[in-house]
Amino acid sequence: MFARRRPRPVGRLEEIAANPGDMNKPDFLAPCDLQAVKACGATFASSMVERVIEEKAGGDPKKALDIRARAGEAIGGSLRNIKAGSEEAARVKKALVDEGLWSQYLEAGIGPDAEMFSKAQVLSSVGRGTEVGLRSISR
Repeated sequence: MFARRRPRPVGRLEEIAANPGDMNKPDFLAPCDLQAVKACGATFASSMVERVIEEKAGGDPKKALDIRARAGEAIGGSLRNIKAGSEEAARVKKALVDEGLWSQYLEAGIGPDAEMFSKAQVLSSVGRGTEVGLRSISR
């Protein structure tokens, strides 16, 4: 039988918290470093439709207005008060698909179910205060 040893203290909480990123001193680890970071949520249908429009308009406000008008005309009303999982939501999806506006957002946002998605891959989470890299095009 193995003898149980008492854990050895590595420092006081305040001392450890003062050492972010110092590889020579104790530091906090991300609590989820060995698993993918998942999230679950429901996308409101109206914001999902706006994502589809923005994706297809490529940042062009005039094109976005045109897409909104065509989609609104195709469904016979406003895109703002769509209830996910409703018959109206199914009509919106069909109208957008018919306009060539299919997007992965439609699959997750129009239906009645929440979506499960990855937010970060295994080992991409880091502890508090750790340096991270950002793409040069990030704002």
